[in-house]
Amino acid sequence: MSSSQEIIYSDTAGVSRIQPSVISAINNYYCTHATEGKVGIKNSTQNTIPSLKNEISTLINCSSEEIAITKNTTEGINIIAQGYPWQPGDRILIPDNEYPANVYPWLFLKNKGVIIDYIPTKNGVIALEDINQLIHSNTKILALSHVGYLSGYTAPLNKLGELCKQNDIHFFVDAAQSAGVLPIDVKKSNITALSTCGWKWIMAPVGVGFLYCSKALLKNITPVYVGADALDEVNIYSPKYPFTFFQDSRKFEYSSSTLSVAIGLNKALEIINTISVKKIEKQTTAHIKYLDKALKNIGFNSYLKHKEEPITRSGILSVKHKKITSEELHQKLLSHNIHTALWHGYIRFSPSYLNSKEESSEIVHCLTKYL
Repeated sequence: MSSSQEIIYSDTAGVSRIQPSVISAINNYYCTHATEGKVGIKNSTQNTIPSLKNEISTLINCSSEEIAITKNTTEGINIIAQGYPWQPGDRILIPDNEYPANVYPWLFLKNKGVIIDYIPTKNGVIALEDINQLIHSNTKILALSHVGYLSGYTAPLNKLGELCKQNDIHFFVDAAQSAGVLPIDVKKSNITALSTCGWKWIMAPVGVGFLYCSKALLKNITPVYVGADALDEVNIYSPKYPFTFFQDSRKFEYSSSTLSVAIGLNKALEIINTISVKKIEKQTTAHIKYLDKALKNIGFNSYLKHKEEPITRSGILSVKHKKITSEELHQKLLSHNIHTALWHGYIRFSPSYLNSKEESSEIVHCLTKYL
């Protein structure tokens, strides 16, 4: 196997590679930990967390009080799913092709009498009229991914948010495949809550993410875990009950978190916000458009098909060949140091904005030569 510098990496939707400056920021923290111990950790925490929440606020257009730092997308989903004041007969709308992370936390609510209504998808696409037909007087939440993990379909957040607003429904978004590569404005899209991880398109370390919970929803969510860090108490060393939670998203941050990965996330977001998500989107989707067209010319079919309206591009393209199995082609690409993902019989390409035009061309050249 050749060195990592020679790898053509097209699996950002799985786990991204992190940049040298992110690694440097993490290493600096560990040096501080090694030399200064607890004092260094406290100072790093006081400097990092406000900065991180400010970077997140810039990324999705919200206030820092609406942000909680989490370990992953699933943790954020569970905070909302388990903390909401459900009543038997309440309903949730979920697309029928969702990634498991955005299904099981909601499905588990069946033990509370909550009903799950599945939105049918057609070739990876969600139709607004199908959602409309499924809305019930007891529907409380529409939960979906901004970008489909296999299809690459980009849900029309503004239209969906308006639909939820008209029907007094909370709008929950799994942004694991969009945060950092596609613009997100939670206020403009009327998103009530959003969860994501940092190690895909944000290009941060594994083990950190964030939850956005709007001020309107915050008051209705009871924390799943309870710890001193989540409490607005004068003296936490003299426990009493009842106690008072913070009124903002700090009530979900109950205890110590892994500071090193939070520092990595902060640096990664700093890079993204400096460049701007719009520029990153333009560069990333240019790779996808090129690959889509070039691969179709050599016998590939893409998963995402929608004749009624133009496809909104994301950073994901899933394809299969008409004659050769995806498993065989995936292994051939890997043997040439081209990293992709294999999902449900499709090869999934997800290059980042850091990929070059030459790398995209090399992918097509490799497959053309093999075919």
